[in-house]
Amino acid sequence: MKLIPRISMITLSFCSGMVASPLLASEPESNKSTEHDEDREQMQRTFAFTALVQLRLGEVVGRINEREIPLEHQQIIYEILSHTSESAIHQMRGETENKVYFKDTGEEVVFDKDGNRVENGYNDGSYNYAHYKDEPLLHFVMDISPWIMLGISETDPTDPKERIYAYMGDLEGGIFRAHEARPFEPLPESHQWNRVGQLPALGAFAKAIEQGGAEEIYDLFDQDEEISDEQIIRVLTKLNRGFDLVYGVETEEKDTP
Repeated sequence: MKLIPRISMITLSFCSGMVASPLLASEPESNKSTEHDEDREQMQRTFAFTALVQLRLGEVVGRINEREIPLEHQQIIYEILSHTSESAIHQMRGETENKVYFKDTGEEVVFDKDGNRVENGYNDGSYNYAHYKDEPLLHFVMDISPWIMLGISETDPTDPKERIYAYMGDLEGGIFRAHEARPFEPLPESHQWNRVGQLPALGAFAKAIEQGGAEEIYDLFDQDEEISDEQIIRVLTKLNRGFDLVYGVETEEKDTP
C-alpha cells in the first residue's frame, strides 16, 4: 500500500514529488514514460534496501541465491503471494462488511456497508506501486511491507502486530487459491530473481516461515487433498508468529510453549 506522506519515515522523502508532479504533466508522453520508469526503478531500489536493512535479510537472501532454500519452495512463496488479494487488511477493527474494489493498475477503493467511501486512516484504499497478480514480490516489498511497518496514514491507530494479524486473513485465501492452481510450471534451475525487490520479498517471507516454524506450509503443496481447517490454522498461527519476529513485534525470548 502506498504510504503518503509517511514514506519519508523510511528514507523515502526524495520520492514525495513523484506521483503528481506538475513538471511531468507538461512534458511529452515519451519523456513522462521514461521519467516514470526511472522513478519507479529508484523507488524499487530504495524499498528493497530498506527491507534488507531493517528486516536483516542478508543471510536468508544469500541462502536463496545459493539454493539452500530450494527453488521449489521459493516458487511456492511466489505463487502464494500472486494469489493473495487484499480484503482483510481493509476490514480491521470489526469493519468486516467493507468491500474492496481494484483497478487493473492495482489501485484500490474501499466502501463500507452503507456505500460510503472508507477514509478513516486505517482501512482506506490505496494506490499500489505494484499489482499483486502481475508483480507479487514487488508488491510485497513496495506496498505490503512498508504498510506493516508504518500503516496507511499518519493517523493510522493500528500497530504492526494488528496489521500482521489482518494480513494473515488475506494470506489464508492466497494459500487456498495457490493450492487450487497447482500444478505450477517448474522454474528452470537457472532462474534468477531480480535483486531489486524480488529477493527481499522472498527473503522476508522465507525468514518468517523459518522463525515461526511454519515449514509445513511447503508440505501443503505436495498433498492432493484439500487443505484442512486444522492445517491452515496451524500454519497461519506459526506464520503469524514468524512475521511478528521478522518485523520486531516480538522477540525470541517471548516464545510460547
